[in-house]
Amino acid sequence: MPMNIGKIVALAVVVLILIQFVPMPNHQNPQVTGTPQWDSPRTEALFKRACANCHSNETVWPWYMTHSTQHYI
Repeated sequence: MPMNIGKIVALAVVVLILIQFVPMPNHQNPQVTGTPQWDSPRTEALFKRACANCHSNETVWPWYMTHSTQHYI
């Protein structure tokens, strides 16, 4: 039985290594076409600080998104 666990672990390692050769999608942000009318500068600052990285066309992709294994998780 322990031999089967070793084979499973080895297979998992091989699969994770092979996944690295899968092409990654190109992460390009669409062009910004407009900006909303903010009700106050405080609201705009809050959005830019807390939400803009994910919920805008100005996303900064983290370094681990260049690796297939992390991208799919």
